Amino acid sequence: MVFLGLLVVLAFEYVRPNTWVPALAPVGTLLALSVFSLSVISKTENKNSSILNDKNGLLMLSFLGMVTISVLTAEVTEFAFNRFKSVLGYVFLFFMIAKLVTDEKRLRILFLVLVALHIVVLVLNPKVLLNPETRSYITNAGFLGDGNDFALSLCIVLPMAIFLLHTAKSFWMRNFYMVVVAALVLAIVGTQSRGATLGLGAILLYQWLRSRNKARGVMVGGAVLAMILAFAPPEYFERLNTIKEYESESSASSRLIIWQSAIQMANDHPILGVGAGHFSINFGMRYRPPGESTTSMAWQNAHSIYFMILAELGYPGLLFLLTLFFSNWISNHRRLRDTVRLPPHIVFTQQRLLITIDSSLIALAVPGAFLSGIYYPHVFILAGIAAG
Repeated sequence: MVFLGLLVVLAFEYVRPNTWVPALAPVGTLLALSVFSLSVISKTENKNSSILNDKNGLLMLSFLGMVTISVLTAEVTEFAFNRFKSVLGYVFLFFMIAKLVTDEKRLRILFLVLVALHIVVLVLNPKVLLNPETRSYITNAGFLGDGNDFALSLCIVLPMAIFLLHTAKSFWMRNFYMVVVAALVLAIVGTQSRGATLGLGAILLYQWLRSRNKARGVMVGGAVLAMILAFAPPEYFERLNTIKEYESESSASSRLIIWQSAIQMANDHPILGVGAGHFSINFGMRYRPPGESTTSMAWQNAHSIYFMILAELGYPGLLFLLTLFFSNWISNHRRLRDTVRLPPHIVFTQQRLLITIDSSLIALAVPGAFLSGIYYPHVFILAGIAAG
């Protein structure tokens, strides 16, 4: 029953039903706190102490600690406190997942729900697929409101859908998940997100490198490419073409300027950073390049999880993020190597689970280089899955 509550909490987070029924807003908060409280006292294979002492648990606590310090030291306390509330809630979400998702069955259900929630958002915003030549905003979706942010989230759940496809036992379920995977890929293309396209390529490359049958993987990759070529509008390829012309493309060139400012913020405030939630205000007031004005370059976002956390939380913040990625990749590599010792009938599923976690982390690491979603739930959900 507590696990079911966790799934409903995720539904509130991703679909935001309170945007249609405002009275549900306190219900979502109360539900999340209730499920967290029940998960603390629930007896599962993972004890509370083992979760908090797990490397991912320690990383989540360190992240929360850095944001907490920002509340005490940042220039505008309200900005930092808003970040603190978000991070605290997501640390609770991390704990709930690590505590409750402790076996393959529940992990499979979690994957299915996360994928289904993105399909629901896609159904509520059909223009992403029906009108791919226009970059669309996502309605009633909270942190998924921007097309780029939605594409990042799609990349993260795509490996989960691939896992469900690989491990489906019936012909009909395999075909069903094949359609779901195709819909997610086309939705990524429909957002016209360049970062997500790079992420999609990185996911497919990693999946191919880890595949047992690489010849079949090449055929699948060719089919995916053909599907994208048939679906994608000319505007999509025009945007991709700007990647190699980043110095002359306005969006890309402005990112380089913003990232240089982020490095300067970190160099000026190496230990604490400029404060959680303070990138834009510092860029606008102190770090805008000489000669630029509020009209030529307005207050900007960092457009990168790496530069955002570097500027706002200093070099310790960047170290946290890199440690999260590489420590889990290294651990999963060792576990993949050790799966040969498992009973033959479960080796494939266990390998696919580890490959899925790695792929979803890649899906955050690559597109995240161009998006500022460090305070979104992705980090905490993936850490919770890895810890669980």
